[in-house]
Amino acid sequence: MRLFVGTLLGAASQAQCDRVVTSLVLEHRPVLRGVPARSAHVTYAFCASVAETRLDAIAHAVAAPIAGHRPFLVRLGRPQVASARSRPRLVCAEAILGSAQVQALSDAIGSSLRVACPDLAWSGSRTPHVTLARFRKHAKGRDARTVSRALADLEMQAFEDWIACVHLVASELTDRGPVYHVRSEIPLA
Repeated sequence: MRLFVGTLLGAASQAQCDRVVTSLVLEHRPVLRGVPARSAHVTYAFCASVAETRLDAIAHAVAAPIAGHRPFLVRLGRPQVASARSRPRLVCAEAILGSAQVQALSDAIGSSLRVACPDLAWSGSRTPHVTLARFRKHAKGRDARTVSRALADLEMQAFEDWIACVHLVASELTDRGPVYHVRSEIPLA
């Protein structure tokens, strides 16, 4: 299974993200696809292939380093386009408050997972953010500029949420997009 270790946002933040994604994707459907409803999250680590039998070991490897972290507030900024080279990749909201705590949590989790499960290929996020939508593979730079202009016109303020636990989430790819299943929830100290 595909597995990510992250924190799903709370209900109010999920509703705000869903409102943004729904209108944005409707307006730019040819080049954008939204993330599943009520799935906005901060990712700390991701592995494309994990056996079901490894979940307990992974949960244990995650629980150890987060025991020293207390819940903290994260503020996410206005959504923006993120690109890789010349290709637009994501519409995301970066952490503008609490990013150092998110990065510390991500580093601790990633290190622990690489030690506990050295045979699994774990990757992490370069910058603390929440993905709201993904560009389709055929999207071009001009599509990114069009979406960026639409984002600038959005009436959306920065929003806050608490990072109080870490979720292990299985990600199943389907014809209609990914489907997420929370497999474990581990509270911070």
